[in-house]
Amino acid sequence: MVRSEKIWTNKLLLIPPRNYSGLDFKHTLPGHYVRPNIMCALRLEPSGKPHIRITVVRVNGPMPFQAATNVKPPRNILLDELSAKSPALGHELGHALGMLHIKALLGDKACIADHNASRCYGETPQEQANIMGVGSDLWPLNAQPWLDRIELHTKTQKAFWTATMDMKKPPEALTFAQHVFRMPFS
Repeated sequence: MVRSEKIWTNKLLLIPPRNYSGLDFKHTLPGHYVRPNIMCALRLEPSGKPHIRITVVRVNGPMPFQAATNVKPPRNILLDELSAKSPALGHELGHALGMLHIKALLGDKACIADHNASRCYGETPQEQANIMGVGSDLWPLNAQPWLDRIELHTKTQKAFWTATMDMKKPPEALTFAQHVFRMPFS
């Protein structure tokens, strides 16, 4: 579980829209407020019956899964104990978070309709490097599950939030007027 959480936690940050003050809090400096950024995190807690299961299968010898079993591997199976250290775990957790393959995330209509087509894992080296391709790279685009939730929790449009991978981006410090009247930042 710890390895799973590390793949997604502390990698993406959501920046609130300038006209949203619902999370603002008073700064220690009189007359000022802080508009916090939102860290994207994945927490797994074992309890009850899981709603998704990622199975690890140990295959005897160096043969690929299909050669060893004469069965095409299911989409959510990691092929051996080393797979938990490969991009496959993060990829499958991405599916559990609601993401499709990278080409579908990029808006490819054919991959949205059938995201299991092999081209949906990426056609360029950059696309393939993404965690929802065949690699382990994260992009701001991978914050989509958190953007979907922040829209529900804050009743704001997710399109106005910004996802970044700059985990050191400081929160905005606001004057009282910017906080109350939702004025633009200087």
